[in-house]
Amino acid sequence: MVAILPFIILLAAFLPAAIWLVIFLHEDLHPEPRHLILYVFSIGILITIPVLGSQIAFQKISNLSPDGSLFFIIGIVVIEEIFKFCAGYFAVWKNTDFDEPMDAMIYLIVAALGFATVENLFTVVTQMFGNYVAPTSIVVETLALRFIGATLLHTLTAGIVGYYWAVGIMKKEVVRYVAMGLVLAILVHTVFNYLMYLYQDINVLYPTIFLVGVAFFVIEDFQKIKEDEREGKGFDIIKRYGRK
Repeated sequence: MVAILPFIILLAAFLPAAIWLVIFLHEDLHPEPRHLILYVFSIGILITIPVLGSQIAFQKISNLSPDGSLFFIIGIVVIEEIFKFCAGYFAVWKNTDFDEPMDAMIYLIVAALGFATVENLFTVVTQMFGNYVAPTSIVVETLALRFIGATLLHTLTAGIVGYYWAVGIMKKEVVRYVAMGLVLAILVHTVFNYLMYLYQDINVLYPTIFLVGVAFFVIEDFQKIKEDEREGKGFDIIKRYGRK
């Protein structure tokens, strides 16, 4: 059992993100290069370092308690959403493979899943070495909860920002629409975290229902972008707008 423990830990950390990654990449009409997907995913992993540092600094400066403080939750969420967007944006904006609006959603989701993977790894390691429960049971429970919970949350909020980024590109108002997307993503993220805090000792039904509802809107966003691409709207739009 000890010999396969590292494999179990890695599986628990990567599997939820890998499943959602496959699902959303399937939505792309023109698949992206694998090396670029891996690169953006890696950037998503790396931003956990400045995110953690910023969150620690925010807690010290604000002197807010993490125990149910809405202002604390909002502050932590704002940091995460801004860094996730920056990870995707700076990784691909000037890349020639970033050539259609759908890519905005895809790459932000990929970056967010890299970020979520590190969160999953931290959670699994903490649970496996911080409890006296059989490791297999913990891993199975963690996989299920992270799949429908935090990993999906990061996927959806990144999809929301990505959609508004794509719309901003097509309308040539990137800053305005990205700001709108970030505000909406922060709202969704905050509501989910607050629901998790309220019902953590009861069940995760309400946060899950909330995420499922949000998922319908994000899937609809994907469909809107896909329809635009099928009609020829969006091809070369980034080239016409210019990579600045």
